[in-house]
Amino acid sequence: MDVAQFHILVVDDYLDAADSTVELLTIWGYDAIACYSGATGIEYARARRPDAVLLDLAMPNMDGFQFARLFQKMPECRSVPLIALSGLTSNAYRARAREVGISHYLLKPADPTCLKNLLAHEIVTTSVPLSLCVVTFHRPTVELQRFKQRSPRGVTPHARSAPITLG
Repeated sequence: MDVAQFHILVVDDYLDAADSTVELLTIWGYDAIACYSGATGIEYARARRPDAVLLDLAMPNMDGFQFARLFQKMPECRSVPLIALSGLTSNAYRARAREVGISHYLLKPADPTCLKNLLAHEIVTTSVPLSLCVVTFHRPTVELQRFKQRSPRGVTPHARSAPITLG
């Protein structure tokens, strides 16, 4: 399936992070754009509905949690996956993310392969083997066991960048 038809919105106040993420998505064939604040991201989403949002949580003025609340209130955007890309590591932040409708939580720096597979699963809906990089929020032990069974000998999951499904 051609991913060029899918539009991804990257919301991050750190310009280099936002721009490099957009560049990577573009290399993969996606149509992507960066917004450098939560407010700008909301304005942009009202003008053009994205197919997925990659969202930093720690931003000034409107943080990622506030963005997610407002974004989820827009009827046309309720089904759009929100994926957090954040350096915030505590379980409290993950719980807050789940409460505001963020479906996945990746820790920075995110592993590019995991991000690519997650996007493919979320918006392209292909049968990408996510068991290699996704840890289900409710059953991390089971998912880690699946990873160990399927991974090549000596390969371990990248703990800081494995997306966590928050649903």
